[in-house]
Amino acid sequence: MKDSDEVKIGESVLKVIQTPGHAKDCICLLGAGFIFTGDTLFENGHGRTDLPGGSQKEMEESLEKLSKIIKPGSTVYPGHGEIFKYECF
Repeated sequence: MKDSDEVKIGESVLKVIQTPGHAKDCICLLGAGFIFTGDTLFENGHGRTDLPGGSQKEMEESLEKLSKIIKPGSTVYPGHGEIFKYECF
């Protein structure tokens, strides 16, 4: 999957956002008022970048990208931890 691809699940259409950093092939899935962030974004931080394929520089670029896409108040479904409302980072 690559940036701007769309995945349809029932009535929902999710937009693919490429977010390397934790691993080269990480993606987030953006819906209307919510986003699945996997190991890219957690409530109090981001995923590890010290594993094979990880990159702190790419993670910082991915977080910057997400900061321009996620609307405040959106629900964030991370790969680990609690679901939270996005404010900003």
